[in-house]
Amino acid sequence: VNADQDEDLQKKALKKAEEGRKLFENLGRLKSCEGMWHLFVHALMLGDVAARDRSDASIKKAVAVYEEAVAIGKELELMGEEYYVKGIHAYGIMYFLLDRYDDAADYFAEAKSGYEALGMTDTMFFMMCSCHAGLVYAKAEKKKDVKLAAECLKDCIAACDIADNDDIKGVASAALESLEDVAP
Repeated sequence: VNADQDEDLQKKALKKAEEGRKLFENLGRLKSCEGMWHLFVHALMLGDVAARDRSDASIKKAVAVYEEAVAIGKELELMGEEYYVKGIHAYGIMYFLLDRYDDAADYFAEAKSGYEALGMTDTMFFMMCSCHAGLVYAKAEKKKDVKLAAECLKDCIAACDIADNDDIKGVASAALESLEDVAP
């Protein structure tokens, strides 16, 4: 798929997401677990656009949809649901891709805790989230915490050992080794 086809597919997907939102609204189901998940997926697509073009308008659009999904999740007390946790994780990834590590930190922390509470510590999601959290805490300015970064990366490595995932383990191990003042 070339870049023009990819951009065309993305535009079509975003249009379908907007149509889906209208459908959820018309059915009175936007404020539901399914509606929240739809918004998170829509926000994920908008976040991809924002990470690519880095314009204020794209970032604001993605953040608005993420915030709406988060608000629904909190209003309906869905924070312990897998869909909410994965959505929060995706929100953190958007900020990570934008190199806004301080903004990403709390979302990764919430998602990591959520995966742990759901017993999902042997999943790719937990491994990725723990790795992202470690990288964020190592790179953040205001929320920099080298010890917490090391803890997250060690959690990632342990999960990767259980799941036999050498790819993510390699990234986490390299990041752990590069941390200052922390023995791997």
